[in-house]
Amino acid sequence: MNNHSEPSRVYQHPAENANISSKDDLLQTNTSTVIGNSKATIDPAERLKNSAMQLVGAMREDAKNCGCTPSFMAYYDNKNKEFLVRNNQGIWIRQNDSQLSLHLKNARFGVDRTRNELLSAFEKEKLRIIKECGVEYAGPLAGYREGFYGEKGWLITQSPNLFFPESGKWDTLNSVLAAIFEDNFRQLDYIHGWLKISLEALYAGRYFPRQALVFAGERGCGKSLFQNIITALLGGRCAKPYASMSGEKFNGELFGAEHLMIEDEVPHVDMRARKAFGNKIKQFTSSEMQRCNCKHREAVMLSPRWHLTISLNDEPEDLGVLPPIDSGIADKIMLFKAHKRPFPMSTETLEERERFKKCL
Repeated sequence: MNNHSEPSRVYQHPAENANISSKDDLLQTNTSTVIGNSKATIDPAERLKNSAMQLVGAMREDAKNCGCTPSFMAYYDNKNKEFLVRNNQGIWIRQNDSQLSLHLKNARFGVDRTRNELLSAFEKEKLRIIKECGVEYAGPLAGYREGFYGEKGWLITQSPNLFFPESGKWDTLNSVLAAIFEDNFRQLDYIHGWLKISLEALYAGRYFPRQALVFAGERGCGKSLFQNIITALLGGRCAKPYASMSGEKFNGELFGAEHLMIEDEVPHVDMRARKAFGNKIKQFTSSEMQRCNCKHREAVMLSPRWHLTISLNDEPEDLGVLPPIDSGIADKIMLFKAHKRPFPMSTETLEERERFKKCL
């Protein structure tokens, strides 16, 4: 990638250098503190809140200084031969050559050439954008906030909608998780641990390998509700990867979502297909670099920070969606039994469900 005429800022997450280097570091504090009340000496919720506040401040700075600091802010997608500019709502949009010309004219770049120059100011600015503001990827990317990542050559166009964590009571959510997972096998402790590791790594802006979360149970036990809770905690973006994991060629829609969610899919009966699905689970959970293949666009290698969950009914034919649990896949998934128990609030009517969502 060509260098900018001015040193381009590498926009990293404000907590990029946080002291989270291993699984042991992440497990030193109470597992429930990331989503509930903390009594630990070092409060992870407070640490995440500070990180989130830094993130928002850095995003505001991005709006003022987003890599291309010269007179007109635009980027050029080297692979797809398109320009990227912000619209009036601050959203990055793709523009062709003719559309960019309108933006430049609106920015009062002159179209007339002087006697001693081959290019007009209008043409010079367009050439500058192509030569100095090129990017190898432009779009949302799971686990990354909006900004220009000069070292990688990425323009990330959208941020996850992360919460500001606060210590306090969380009785309703705690009761829901307990109703679904609490039993003599301490399932709830492992659920808390998975959430803690996932959220601390996400707020710290770090890639961290994690197992796929798999839970099976009766219809109406809250499996999909829990997956929706996970989506909200991870920034509000989810995608359905099952088609891609089952052989679909194009997978571009997955890369803008932190949460990859599979629920009640039609199971494979062919053993080779189930094993191939297992290989995809291993790839999604343990490989940092993934091939992004969008339709009508050149493929590119990216490093999304994905979190994979799978929910299914506990009937034998439904469990067939899972690959054979052999030594190659056993350490890549966490398998839980989801129980059907009463929730702390009634959810029979639409109004009751809406009230329940607000309490969560």
